[in-house]
Amino acid sequence: MIIYLYGADSYRRQKNIKELVNSYREKYSMLDLGHFDLSEKNREESGHQSEFLKLREFISTPSLFRDKKIAILENAFFGLSAYSVAQRNELKKFFESQLSSQNFILIISENNKPPVGFSFLISEETSPSELKFQEFEKLEGSRLKHFIKKEADEKGVNLFPKAIDFLAESFNGDNWGLVNELETLSVVKADIIDLARIKEVSDYVLAPNAGQNAYYSIMNLISNQSFSQKIRDLEILFCHQEEPAKIFNILASQTQSIKLTQKIADYDPLVKFGILDSEEVLLDLVIN
Repeated sequence: MIIYLYGADSYRRQKNIKELVNSYREKYSMLDLGHFDLSEKNREESGHQSEFLKLREFISTPSLFRDKKIAILENAFFGLSAYSVAQRNELKKFFESQLSSQNFILIISENNKPPVGFSFLISEETSPSELKFQEFEKLEGSRLKHFIKKEADEKGVNLFPKAIDFLAESFNGDNWGLVNELETLSVVKADIIDLARIKEVSDYVLAPNAGQNAYYSIMNLISNQSFSQKIRDLEILFCHQEEPAKIFNILASQTQSIKLTQKIADYDPLVKFGILDSEEVLLDLVIN
């Protein structure tokens, strides 16, 4: 079976993936989970298997004592324009072959709809038992405010209506930053949080141009500055939706520490296989 999730709201997409995986974990006692990203390698190079070949091997290799296999695939169509006709057909046939699979679930997460030739991945004509798809478009207006209220309730944060309006305007389109702000507000000791209290504690309000200086905020994470300042810089990066992969790449390429480079490399499989969230890994990196 294939589940195709797409849209600009990557936060809700990722949250939906976690919910799907957790629901299958509850249903099946033994679950084999893999994570693949075709933006890294999509062809054989220097004798190493591409991510695509690793994905096919993951599917075809029998799993002892496992009830179900799930693969999470990102950037499925990365560099597709450079593929040969044969390579495009191979990718298409692979997806088609997985539509009716009973023991394997392929979750594809993308920013956009499938490209030309792959529209069957979101086709209403495909049997519901073989394919599911959902769009996570950018939330606006009342839908965004409802989302804020729901996320705040989950975190035990009680907000005045004007506070919700302020967050909707400040984080419009940036749900990663919004949720991180709600996490910050969840530790505020107040029965109900108003606009003044948000402005008092918000890193987003204190540093509205942080996105333009992301490089310096990232490098500060491994500088000699105080621990509290490092935590503040990390929160600012989260608020401005800086991708964890980008942060890791900059740290790995700029540091002169072999120990830190190895530590970053050790984190990679933990994130890919869902053992730790990227945010948890970055926090651990700052703490240690």
